[in-house]
Amino acid sequence: MSNWEEEHNRENSYDGKVLEKMNKGIRALKAAKTAEIENLGNENLARIKALQAEKHKFLLSPITKEELLTEAKKNLREFKENFRRGPFADHLRQCQIEKKIPFGMNLYEHVFNPQNGFRYSLLAISEKDIEEAVKQLEDIGVPEAERLAKIEKINKEIDELSSGIVKEAQGLPLVKI
Repeated sequence: MSNWEEEHNRENSYDGKVLEKMNKGIRALKAAKTAEIENLGNENLARIKALQAEKHKFLLSPITKEELLTEAKKNLREFKENFRRGPFADHLRQCQIEKKIPFGMNLYEHVFNPQNGFRYSLLAISEKDIEEAVKQLEDIGVPEAERLAKIEKINKEIDELSSGIVKEAQGLPLVKI
């Protein structure tokens, strides 16, 4: 074998070893980076899920007595207004057209039918009744302003956790998020 052939073989062997080392390094780096990204992603996902659970706990937490009182009064007023505009007005219209006696049996047949008669028991409840009932309750709720502030803080942390990964992914070629 000539010197030139020996040198050529030696260089080919060297080049092969360099490429082999390079490929091993690339595979090791890729595996390490993949594991790092997966760990970070899994940690972020776990934290986001925990924050979402905490947020839903606040969303489902009891309201204060004052909030309950306000909501109950509002709903009672709306129910009574809808009754005046709907079934009660229909009853009076029927009395007018058919010359029936207002507040007679046709009221009970038309308005207080078995399907929805129980709802009309609400007509007997006053706002004062609601106030007296609510006074008897413990004030166990979290005020709305406090609930909303905690939810906003949680959402901000969720956004920060998710935006880092999303921004990195958007910087990659051919990735659209």
